[in-house]
Order: sequence, then C-alpha cells, then structure tokens
Amino acid sequence: GELTERWMQLGVLSPINRLHSNNNLFSGKEPWNLQPYEGSVAKEWLRLRHRLFPYIYTMNYRNHKELIPLVLPMYYTHPEKDAAYQCPNQYWFGSEFFVSPITEKNDAKTFLGKTKVWFPEGTWIDVFNGLVYQGEQTMDVYRNLEQFPVFAKAGAIVPMENYDGDNSLGRKKDMEVLVFAGADNNFTLYEDEGDYSEYQKGAFAETRMEFTWSEKSVFTIKGASGDASILPSSRNWKIKLRGVKKPERVEVLIGQEVIALDADYDSYTGTVALRLHNIDVSQEVQIIYYGEQLLYDNHSVTERVKDILLHAQISYAKKSEIWKHVSEKGYKAITMVCSETEHQGLRGAIEELLKVGEGV
Repeated sequence: GELTERWMQLGVLSPINRLHSNNNLFSGKEPWNLQPYEGSVAKEWLRLRHRLFPYIYTMNYRNHKELIPLVLPMYYTHPEKDAAYQCPNQYWFGSEFFVSPITEKNDAKTFLGKTKVWFPEGTWIDVFNGLVYQGEQTMDVYRNLEQFPVFAKAGAIVPMENYDGDNSLGRKKDMEVLVFAGADNNFTLYEDEGDYSEYQKGAFAETRMEFTWSEKSVFTIKGASGDASILPSSRNWKIKLRGVKKPERVEVLIGQEVIALDADYDSYTGTVALRLHNIDVSQEVQIIYYGEQLLYDNHSVTERVKDILLHAQISYAKKSEIWKHVSEKGYKAITMVCSETEHQGLRGAIEELLKVGEGV
C-alpha cells in the first residue's frame, strides 16, 4: 500500500497520470481497493491531479508554443551547478514547482519517507506545509505518507480548479489560485475548448495574474482577454497566499470599489485564504495584503517536532528528553539531539525542521 501511494503521488506529478494495471484481479490501483487510510490519501491525491488541470493545461500550451516540456531535469536550467547533477530523481514540474520524489520505504520508527533535495538559489516554499527553505543548499527532507516533497519558487502562482465532485474539465466557474510569498511574479492562465484545433483560429482565452511582493503585497487577476465565449460569464475565486505571517489587514479592489475582508488564516501552513463570488471574467480584481516582513518565519517547527515525537515508535522517556532540548533551545538543540538520538531517521527529521526554523 505504501509503495502504491508513492507511485500514485509520482503519477499525479507527471505529464500523464498512468498508474498501470493488468488483468490480475488483485492489481487494481483504485483507492477503494487499498487499506482505508491509504485509500483516503489516494483519493486526495487523485483529486489534486484534477484540481491541477488549469496549471498543467497551461504548461502543455507552453510546450506547444515554446517547446518547454512540463517536466525537466534540474540541470537543464542549471547546467553550471554540480549539485544539479547529483539529484537525478528531482525535476521541474512546469514553471512554478520542482519535485523530489520519495523512492525509499518509510522509516519504521517515524513513518516518514526521506529524499535528498537540492534547493537552487532563491527562496522555496513547501507546497503542502508552507515551510520556507533557503536556496543554494542540499539537505535531506522527511515527509509522511500524505505529503510529497514539492517546492514552489517564491512568488509562484498556480491556478487550479476548485474540485466539487464534477469530473468534467475546463470552463469551470469555481477556481482556486495558490500564490506563494517572497517575490514578484506573473502567470498567464491559458484556456480553450480542449477539442480539435479551433484554438488555431483564436478560440482561446488568457487570464494574466500578477503578484507584487512588498510591505503592501498585491495579487491581481486581470480581466480575461481573447475569446470570452469559451469561459463562464463570471467566476468564484478562492485565493490562498501561502508562506506568510498573518497580515495586518486584507483589502479587495474590484473596479473602483474597495472591500475590506476578514480573511481566514492558517498559522500552521502560513496561509491566508479568501473567497470572491460572481466576479465578471472581464473585470480586474486586486487583493492587497498589508504588513511588514510578511514572509513566514517558520516558528511552527517546534510543534512539528512535537508531532513527529508523538507518533515515533520510541520510549516516552526518550520523547520527553528530546522534547525538553528542542523546546528550550530550538536550533541550538541540534547537537544534543543528534548525539542523544540513536535512531538515524528520527535524528534526521528533527534536524531538518530545526535547521529550517533557524533559516539555515
């Protein structure tokens, strides 16, 4: 089941989600054929694939126009970096992400899988947990079965469908955009009918999105250009800005009207979320986030260490001993934890979090 899960995660983050089966009665990969926990995780990942359709489709159009494949090895963009050749499984997934697959069995003590990740220059944010990593380094990262090492560049903009049980693709009214803190960026969502070659006659629409990172960070959805007949007349948008501390306030500018919103904030992943309803696709929308030094400070790492210890298969006394060092000394506890924690997998997982918490 664990191997099937990791294979499925790799499939979701591949050009074609080909999971493979044969005529053996027991080889099906359907989630309901897995153990209940593994099946629930598989469902969420398959739904994520569906939600990523707008991003993947736009990247496929980029491939058509610019001959840049959805998936690229790291050394294609960094041929001068020796480290780019030392991570043969790691790859770019479109313009906004890179992926470092877990190809080893989860650790028996921590239930965490490990992979070695090379972070190029810049700032990188874990797509799932919101932790912020600094570039120009290689380090081991550890993830449970529900997560996979996927990192977004600072400023990344990822348009998605807000999955509601409808299995159709394209022309969705309910959309979601995942935006990542830390840098300016722009992304143009491409949409067409998805059939035949009418796009060659201009039957497509594009929606430009821009993010400006500063003390007053602004995310903008421009009015759609091109053939609006292939789009719904209005859309519901769910916007998530990940990798930030809680803003002082959030405002939305629609046309000339300014709306103050109470946005939801998830402190664990550093995510601000808000919803906009029935926005005309031709209308421009701006979301303004106010607050100095908004970038997530990773202070939640001690709670994440606690989670690892809570589920680790070691004695309660050893858990308490390690937790005392971490809660009192933070990053400075690394030396003590490394010297006193016999189990390599547990030591490595804690070390990763403490380093990230210190901004190393």
